[in-house]
Amino acid sequence: MDPSHSRRVADIKHPHGRMRDDAIQQSGRFHRDQISKYIGIGLLLLLLVIASVYVALNIRESTLNIYRGFKGVIDDIRSFGGSDLENSLNSIEQDLDELDERARFLSLAPKLREIPGAINDLREIISVVANLGNTFETLRSDGLAFAFSGRGEELLTALRLMRFDLGRLGDLSDGLLVRAKEFGAYEEDVESMNSQLAGLEEGLNVVINFLDTEGEKRIVLLFENHSELRPSGGFAGSYGELVLERGNIKSLEVNDIYYPDKFLVKKVIPPLQLQGITPNWGARDTNWFFDFADSSEKLLEYLEASTLYGDQDITFDGVIAMNVRVIEDILRLTGPLDLSDYGLSLNVDNFLREIQAEVEVDKNPGENPKLILKSAAPLLLEAIGKLDNSSQSSLLDVFLSRAKNKDVKFYFRNKPLEFLVSDWSVGGRDYELGADFVGDYLAVVNANVAGGKTDVFVDQTVELASQIGADGTVYNDLTVSRTHRGGNEPEYFYNKINQNFLRIFTVPDAQLESIQGGIRKEIQPLVNYVGSVYAEDENLSELEDSRTLLNTPTDGYAEKYTHSGKCIFGTWLNIPPGESRVLVMRYSGDSIPLIDGQQYKFVIDKQSGSEMVFGYTITAPAGFEWLESGGQVFRHQTSDLPARLEIDLTLKKSHAN
Repeated sequence: MDPSHSRRVADIKHPHGRMRDDAIQQSGRFHRDQISKYIGIGLLLLLLVIASVYVALNIRESTLNIYRGFKGVIDDIRSFGGSDLENSLNSIEQDLDELDERARFLSLAPKLREIPGAINDLREIISVVANLGNTFETLRSDGLAFAFSGRGEELLTALRLMRFDLGRLGDLSDGLLVRAKEFGAYEEDVESMNSQLAGLEEGLNVVINFLDTEGEKRIVLLFENHSELRPSGGFAGSYGELVLERGNIKSLEVNDIYYPDKFLVKKVIPPLQLQGITPNWGARDTNWFFDFADSSEKLLEYLEASTLYGDQDITFDGVIAMNVRVIEDILRLTGPLDLSDYGLSLNVDNFLREIQAEVEVDKNPGENPKLILKSAAPLLLEAIGKLDNSSQSSLLDVFLSRAKNKDVKFYFRNKPLEFLVSDWSVGGRDYELGADFVGDYLAVVNANVAGGKTDVFVDQTVELASQIGADGTVYNDLTVSRTHRGGNEPEYFYNKINQNFLRIFTVPDAQLESIQGGIRKEIQPLVNYVGSVYAEDENLSELEDSRTLLNTPTDGYAEKYTHSGKCIFGTWLNIPPGESRVLVMRYSGDSIPLIDGQQYKFVIDKQSGSEMVFGYTITAPAGFEWLESGGQVFRHQTSDLPARLEIDLTLKKSHAN
């Protein structure tokens, strides 16, 4: 048989075997292709996941940056800060553009599909905030000019626009904050931003309702002199009657504080410490209370009782107090005031000395109503009205910074407005110790009584060393050092003995253990008040009826009061010119729970007009330390004490236990 035939037969006989071989080869190639395809898809998915995680993390960071930016803008507006809103908004918009670009990459991811909608909402918010920022900047630069130049309606219009935009912003942010939580922004507590917006809107509403009413609003403008300290600030030898009408400053008339007292019909027994220098309590001495609201309400009561105002049925709506430091800051912006009638040019360097010198010459209280201030006031208002936009903005910063330092204080009889100034910490109120307060409180309060204008030459240092005992009782060692640098000044009132009734405010259950340095002062009242026509003041009696003389050593003297939820230790600390005096007190405070994680708060309220170097140390009991210092002792030292210093501490068991 032909071999080739056999091969052909063989080929014909076994066709399935060849097909099987081909199929096997094709199958191998298919599987390899499939595997390669799966690997490729897997790698692609892996890259996509990695990229998604990277982009998602960047989206989250961008989102947080945007919310931080918005929160910063809102904080600035709330505090009337001077940040560059346009730059802030441009930065937010840049973050939005980057967020938008990244979000498109992940548009198929269900959780991130909301981002484009959120971005649109954010862009709308930017538009509203831009409008808000423009109005805000207008108020910063022109608001005072509106009030001073008879353009009060423009001021009210700007305030209404801000209120409208804040309301719109709140509505837009409600839904946006819900979305924000979905991609992580909740960690920045974005809810607080919404709360701040609502608070700002409500605050503006209160201010507008106060200003935007028919009729006049009368405010007492107190000019406090920190050279002669009194409990709620400096002695106010002069005051202004500020009349507002629909956002306009209609008039300002300056007067001697003794003048309305000249027409005060009722006769009231003054505070015990003042009875040796005045027979009757009047408006001039009503700042005897540390809390500015208490002193202000008493001031208004006595002004309105004077026939100067009572016969015309004039009532007042509030009090704004500012000390000489504020006037000096204003003069830095306006430049000198030329008083041709007095041959004087008042500037930042000579204002205090020249005013006091003119007032003291041929002084006859109630007869000479501080004519120099009466002449200077309209010139100062005119100079303020002429300030350019930049200086107007700087002037607002002056008031804000001075208010934070307690050099400017506000009180209003309008309850919502008074709540607002208290919430903004510009009301000069003392700290309220709640029932759940755990910690310590301090206020060092001076009252110059016939001590001239010497406080401007007195340096004060206060050191408080606290130790928590094994039973949780807080023991305090307080040292108050005062040095009188006067004595060689050309003006006699700077060279007098600084006669100072010093009061220490602390927690209500405090007990004095020892005192050195205070003295007893025998006071000879100018009037025998027993059976006289002089009446007691209800609020003053509440303070003085709590007076207790404490048993003290011969080298110390103290009396104790209880008022406004505080224990008050009082003593006299008089300092001749060129000398120093030191008061050293040891007293116990409250007892605190000695448990791990116990919160402890220390609060010190500064007296308005008084500056000091302040040092604070507190030592934890054995077996404990402070989380904030990492040791048994916590220290704080400052030469720039704010109006209120709050220190929050955490007691924890030490590692040795």
